[in-house]
Amino acid sequence: MIVHKVNMDHIANEAEQARKAAESRGDFPDLKYYEWVIGQNCFRILPPYNAKGLLWKKQVQHFRLPPDNKIIPCYLGSYPDKADSCFVCDALEKILKMFPELNLKRQGPSDQYRLVVIDRRHEDKGPQIVRFTAALKNWVSLKIDDPKIGDITDIESGIDITVDMSKKKRKDGKDQTTYTPDFVPRPCPLHEDDEVIAAWCSQIPDLDKVFKYPKEEWVADHHDYVDRMVAHYIRKHRSGGVGAIDRQDDEGSKQPPSRDTDPPSSLEGLDPRDLPSCFAGLKNPEPHTGDGVPKELAGSVGHNEALEKCMLCPSELRCIDAKAARGD
Repeated sequence: MIVHKVNMDHIANEAEQARKAAESRGDFPDLKYYEWVIGQNCFRILPPYNAKGLLWKKQVQHFRLPPDNKIIPCYLGSYPDKADSCFVCDALEKILKMFPELNLKRQGPSDQYRLVVIDRRHEDKGPQIVRFTAALKNWVSLKIDDPKIGDITDIESGIDITVDMSKKKRKDGKDQTTYTPDFVPRPCPLHEDDEVIAAWCSQIPDLDKVFKYPKEEWVADHHDYVDRMVAHYIRKHRSGGVGAIDRQDDEGSKQPPSRDTDPPSSLEGLDPRDLPSCFAGLKNPEPHTGDGVPKELAGSVGHNEALEKCMLCPSELRCIDAKAARGD
């Protein structure tokens, strides 16, 4: 008989991931998130999550960021009280300046709203956090603001809502999701049992704490990923040098680069002392070495548009900015 032993290294890794997941949920380790289904979704919006009377928490996110289709919050849109700008938006703007042919609308900031609801088909799950589009949020706002309807979250005289979710193909072949909201015909209590109501209301999470500003290490990870994103676009859309663009966006067709914009064949006239050092803040930036690097530049670091290595540097844009600031 063969009895296998537990791989403790594997367990330790899984436990660490579980701890990180619990930590990311803040003070609410048992959060549940509503999963939309095709067809009719029926739920009751619970009362406000804080004393300010707020029903939803706004989140602005950047979706489908290459190379791994990552989702990163728009720091200015999601945390306007803590951020003066969004480095993701800044990077996308710089990429568009380099490659204006690209279509980056899907990577741009997208508004999302989080509410707490009871799924009428699965009430045993208790309060769940649901994601609303801006259109759904606006529909709810207009209904509550209507004197004939009023507060649809009232625990005694509120109103359930249904949202029909459907998907169809657009002309370009991509899926388009639509949400059609409506009311259940008549008002009703949140639940017939007052104890259940009390339990549900006590479990409404504070969305300001759930979706709080990321920790420093997460922000640093996001910065690193955005650098990778910039490098991805440079590799994919630049061929041969600055201005020689391989014009192919995520949905477009390929066009050959113009030969008029090929990089210079030599670096004559350039003083290596004028080249900026690594403005990415790297402690050990990779020096310029190998074939095609003049002796006077061998071992130096910094952006130079005639060197392929700089084109692949994820911090190229920062060096370009630095050169522009110096008047180079």
